Amino acid sequence: MTEQILSRPASADPAPRGAPRHRGDQDVSCYALSDAGLRQYPARLKDISLNGLALVVSEPVRRQMTLGVEFECPEGRLTYLLVGQVVRTVPHQGGWLVGCAFDRPLGEDELNNLL
Repeated sequence: MTEQILSRPASADPAPRGAPRHRGDQDVSCYALSDAGLRQYPARLKDISLNGLALVVSEPVRRQMTLGVEFECPEGRLTYLLVGQVVRTVPHQGGWLVGCAFDRPLGEDELNNLL
């Protein structure tokens, strides 16, 4: 299995909002990269776009936290680690809905690999 780490240089501008969202329905692992130590949050992908994603987690995640979100492509050939910043955390159906903006926009091919 091949792993790709998708991030952007720190000097790049944040990705604009408004890209079409694609419904997701798979378990993923989240890693709090900005905390002391590495903390894992089991999560469920709700939707994904070129600019970010929404996850459902069991406990709140701090805004502006850097998250790594790891999941496999549907065919299981690749494991992706997407890196971004938490921009929204709200209560959602007994858990928390977490919105995350990617550190760099995905390319169309990258997004298609994840769908």
